[in-house]
Amino acid sequence: MRLALFLMPAVMIALAVLPVSASAADRKVERQSYGEAMRWYRERAEAGDPKAQFYYGLALENGAQGKLDPEAAVEWYARAAAGGHAMAQFKLGLIRQFGTVGAADLVEARRLYGLAAAQGLTEAAYNLAVMLEDGTGGPVDRTRARELFEATARAGFGLAFLHLARLAGDGDDPDLVRSLAWALLAERAGVAAAEAFGDTLRHSLTPERVRQAEDQASAWR
Repeated sequence: MRLALFLMPAVMIALAVLPVSASAADRKVERQSYGEAMRWYRERAEAGDPKAQFYYGLALENGAQGKLDPEAAVEWYARAAAGGHAMAQFKLGLIRQFGTVGAADLVEARRLYGLAAAQGLTEAAYNLAVMLEDGTGGPVDRTRARELFEATARAGFGLAFLHLARLAGDGDDPDLVRSLAWALLAERAGVAAAEAFGDTLRHSLTPERVRQAEDQASAWR
């Protein structure tokens, strides 16, 4: 069973929305305040602040400056990523992986996810694990993928359990009991594909080995 890559949505700027009943004066103040905020972000971005560069890039990508400008947004993400901003590294990794702006670059995407994952960004760690598991953008490294999937599973990524189930059941020496234990955890996390995966494994195991898998799943922390 091959699993589709799961992607967390990129963080968006929370734009203030005025109620319908707001007065013209209130709307004018809001526009002025927002314009001042964007000017501040741009000034800080141009001064080299990675956080401001990231959020200014988001504003440009989402048309907050009055028009969509994804190319300029990518330039700001790249500056923020080079400055060590983890969310910018993740966002730019998504863009490079899927080629949403410019050509795709899987090697660069994997590198960027690695940088963000090293700073503890769970979304990046998950995507990096998928690339390591399948050999996307570089060599296969299932040992490291397994470590990252376990870490992201603990952080609440239910699909990571299903990847772990597949890893345990693959290879020359599959551990079907362990594979079922991971599949059971995926089921408990609400992963839709886990039930069918688990049923296939249950039919391959004796009742005693199914109970062993259930015990392993219950003991996992």
